[in-house]
Amino acid sequence: MRGIRNSQLVQVGDFGLGFGNKNEEELKLKTLNKTLKAGNNLLYVIRGNHDDPAYFQKWQKIGNIRLLPDYTVLELGGYSVFLAGGAISIDRTTRSEGKNYWKEEEFVFDSRKLEPVIREIKNINIIVTHSAPSEFWPFDFDLNVHGYM
Repeated sequence: MRGIRNSQLVQVGDFGLGFGNKNEEELKLKTLNKTLKAGNNLLYVIRGNHDDPAYFQKWQKIGNIRLLPDYTVLELGGYSVFLAGGAISIDRTTRSEGKNYWKEEEFVFDSRKLEPVIREIKNINIIVTHSAPSEFWPFDFDLNVHGYM
């Protein structure tokens, strides 16, 4: 974050919320928030598959950190940005459900949530997700992914 000032940043999942001790997590968030404030920066965060979905069920403001629910649209730099998090963890078999793996962590398409967004915002310029579509080309897996497959 050194040198970044007066900016709006988007963390595209895997922020790590829910993995650690609540007190340690709170301390890390406070430290990060202090750095963000010093640079006059805002950080928007969507959930990844390495985040407890409970943190992202509603808009949460933690100082200069914003935890965003799926189907959020932000106006950033003159663009309408649609954000949705979640993914299926390829390493879920090595993790413990409810502790560092959550069944609800995957992205779920919900047309009831999408329709009002489309009605209200006629022009979405950018889509930001934690999951990539399987049809996107070129599609390749790195060696880490192959190890879990």
